[in-house]
Amino acid sequence: MDPDLLPPEASRYLDSLLPRASPVMARLHREAQAEGQPAVNPQTGALLRVLAAATGGRRVLEVGTNLGYGALWLLSGMPDSGHLDTIEIDPEMVRRARASFQEAGVAKRVTVHEGAALDVLPRLAPGYDLVFLDCVKEEYPRYLDHARRLLRPGGVVAADNLLWHGHAWDPRDKDASTLALRAYAAAARDDPKLVSTVVPTGDGLGISVLRGA
Repeated sequence: MDPDLLPPEASRYLDSLLPRASPVMARLHREAQAEGQPAVNPQTGALLRVLAAATGGRRVLEVGTNLGYGALWLLSGMPDSGHLDTIEIDPEMVRRARASFQEAGVAKRVTVHEGAALDVLPRLAPGYDLVFLDCVKEEYPRYLDHARRLLRPGGVVAADNLLWHGHAWDPRDKDASTLALRAYAAAARDDPKLVSTVVPTGDGLGISVLRGA
């Protein structure tokens, strides 16, 4: 959980319960912190790992690869036969993520789609067990539309940063990202096809299950 939302001793205790990170994941976490990259909080990563395992994780989609840190959390919860599709627009991030997947020994289980998320998503076929959103915040409501199409019945869509570092609940904040994140949370809440909640882990992880037909 975000250390601003919990006493330091509680955060340290929760960190002590995290799975042991692989050398590649530990390196990526250090690099993300040093460079200010938008990687998932480790506790959010651990929850994604659980969601990947709980949904079976045969087909998982990540929208927003960045350095590949979140992807490795997802893969750690998926079966060895599971495949991860991940989308990234920045060519340098694509290069670095692919190198890290190779180093971690999971390159054959990952397809990195280089391009803008809203260009790539329409080309993907339905049947995903889990869709994880961590990309352009202003586009989150449109990502939700795509996730509904792409998920199998009973599949899960998870969306990071729904608390947006405290901006989500500040009525004075009218920034486009904040408004889009609020709109996403409200749409997920009100959609009769989704069973949704927001877990205050990290910067807030929205979790929605697509009801069966």
